Amino acid sequence: MIETGPFGWSRNPIYLSMMLVFIGICLIANAPMALLFAVPAYLALRYYVIAREEAYLTRRFKEQYTSYQARVRRWF
Repeated sequence: MIETGPFGWSRNPIYLSMMLVFIGICLIANAPMALLFAVPAYLALRYYVIAREEAYLTRRFKEQYTSYQARVRRWF
């Protein structure tokens, strides 16, 4: 497991950056209606993708991953 760099402050820096880029593009493009898609995208990432990844990583790495979860936040 990588615990340095962005993975030292967020367990999901790739998903976090995707959401921030999406929100930034919506703001730059002056498309506030497109921001409505950020909510379902966040919910899908959080409850479908990340939940499954965390369950797998917990099974695979056990105490090591549980300890990592205690030290590092999910998003930021």
